Amino acid sequence: MKHRLLTFAAAMLLVVPAFGQASIKRHIFEEAYDAAQAKGNIFKAGSSWVPYPAYSDREAWAELAEGNEEYLIKIGEKYLKHQWRPMLASEYLEYEKTGNRSLGKKDEGNKKAIVALTIAELVEGKGRFLMPLLDGLYMQCQVFSWCHPQHTKSQDSRRTLPRKDWKHISLHSANCGATIAFALYFFEEEFRKMDPYIPELIKATLKEFIMDPFLDESKDGKPHWWTGFNRRDNRLMNNWTPYCTAHAITPFLLFEEDEARLTKALKRSAQMMDMYMNDVRSDGACDEGPSYWSMAVGKVYDYARMMCDASGGKMNVLEDHLIRRMGEFKSKTYFTDGWVQNYADGTARNVGDVPLLYRYGVDTKSQELVDFSIYCSADPSKRKFKPLRLTFGQTFRCLESLRYAQHMKKAQEKAINGCGGDWYKMKYYLRANVGSEWYNETEYSILRHDGWIMANKGGNNGESHNHNDVGSGLLYVDEIPILIDPGVGTYTKLTFSPKRYTVWLHQSDWHNVPKINGVSQIAGRQYAAKGSDCNLKKRIFTSDIAGAYPDSAACRSWHRKWTLGRGEVVISDTYSLKERKAADVENFIVRGRVYLPGQTTSSGKVVKEGEVIVVGLSYTRKRELMMRIEYPEGFTPSVTVQDCTYDKKIRNVWGDEILRISFTSAQDAPTEGKYEFRISKASEVEIVNQ
Repeated sequence: MKHRLLTFAAAMLLVVPAFGQASIKRHIFEEAYDAAQAKGNIFKAGSSWVPYPAYSDREAWAELAEGNEEYLIKIGEKYLKHQWRPMLASEYLEYEKTGNRSLGKKDEGNKKAIVALTIAELVEGKGRFLMPLLDGLYMQCQVFSWCHPQHTKSQDSRRTLPRKDWKHISLHSANCGATIAFALYFFEEEFRKMDPYIPELIKATLKEFIMDPFLDESKDGKPHWWTGFNRRDNRLMNNWTPYCTAHAITPFLLFEEDEARLTKALKRSAQMMDMYMNDVRSDGACDEGPSYWSMAVGKVYDYARMMCDASGGKMNVLEDHLIRRMGEFKSKTYFTDGWVQNYADGTARNVGDVPLLYRYGVDTKSQELVDFSIYCSADPSKRKFKPLRLTFGQTFRCLESLRYAQHMKKAQEKAINGCGGDWYKMKYYLRANVGSEWYNETEYSILRHDGWIMANKGGNNGESHNHNDVGSGLLYVDEIPILIDPGVGTYTKLTFSPKRYTVWLHQSDWHNVPKINGVSQIAGRQYAAKGSDCNLKKRIFTSDIAGAYPDSAACRSWHRKWTLGRGEVVISDTYSLKERKAADVENFIVRGRVYLPGQTTSSGKVVKEGEVIVVGLSYTRKRELMMRIEYPEGFTPSVTVQDCTYDKKIRNVWGDEILRISFTSAQDAPTEGKYEFRISKASEVEIVNQ
């Protein structure tokens, strides 16, 4: 039984195909690789391809870091006395009991320290960061595994504590390998002066932990499911594939001296990336949402950029239409004021790595992404652009941000000069052409009109990082969230386990969807919407969501229609039940304050029958917006308060609590009919300034 549960938990980490979806056989990367190789063996063993100055070229590094030297060195100085220590046995074993993923943050701190010390030394060039950096590298060469506890259970022992003879490439171990590889690349000669053994030790460890496992075909699919080879159960690839592949290929490109091994590794990496691309829908949407875009789509770009550089530009897929479309998903799902479309395990506030957005836009020739990055970096209140800030989570991205920094600065200056120095005018024009969007295969719609943004989804309940939310929708008005998706909390033992849907965040009862006949949606790719469509011109989203409910709901059809009109949103449900078993409950999730009929608002007005008043709050709580929800006769509204103080990740977005407004029909409501809800601004108060 234990083995079965572990298998299920592991499966929860995988992408499950959308109902009725079939992979499209694309060979974007493999064909580009083969075509490049046909021109000659362009991927040479060694590292002459790296587009960054050598450590000894102090003039070039001064130019690259211009204007950012003080910031980058200060970050490095914070880690001069970093306490290096590996994951302890007690921490691995504690994870088995508690599922506490924060235990891995100590190891994340080690990796961040290596990146920061590497960048600081490259910028300063005086040698004072080298010994602390070497301490970190040496420690990493002495541990059994670079995997975090949540990713070690796939070893044969089925236990969390990693074994000495078990080397597995996971999200964290792959990134660790790339981080160490870049540090060695830049400072190999300096380390050799300290002790000639140091570079050999680090290279041997990279070979043992990353390079040999990457080439070990016997492990394809066991445990390296993310490679896509020998996949089982028609599982689709998710962010693991591009993330692990892009990082794992780094030490090969930097150090592999055996041409046969290098060729095999690069060929396999191109095939792996195509495994991911085959499962991307043609509409370019990332069904893991904007929060996972950086780890998924962003790593597709990183890989493409690196392979382009390593081939001298011969292997270049950066202008592929689908790759560009995938990048623009990040821009199109951005609403306003930091708010984004956040289905599945996504947070509602996410801007992301702004320099990455810029680079992606430049290299794919997407003016929309370039404009979006400039928009995100502008601060009209201070009449300046925000300074460059690196995440220090990945060395390659830090280096690339520095490489493009001056280019981005010129683009920013051009944008503001083009608007005559008017910062608000510039921000308006940078987003003026981002309109409504319909991702017909993923079944996401984003409709915009006059400060109102309505987003909807069809899909199924077996999507990547799934929440049971077929037919749900979001509504933002004048930059303030009105109907929300609670999003994701801190990952725990339950998150990727058979008990995933005991977590309230994942249940349909905490999304903007109904309980039909007293029954909630359930998980599984077979529980899906039917006939989802969007009319961009009329701003209407429609979907039959009956299929998202089990047979116990006794539902023949439940046609949802969301309409974004002029100054209002109308949600109508036309339904047909086989029999009436219990009341229907229409749920709407909000953040702020709610006034039910008969209650008195803050302005002293008594709420009348047939409507509920919702006071939406901006993220900073400096602005409020009073909205009215009109509901059908025969329904009874009630409010449930969900405490958010227990989870920092949720609280940081929504505050101490969120609210669910439940409109309950009569117990003997007809088996066929139509429910209609109308949302508009309340006439008594439009915007209240606090």
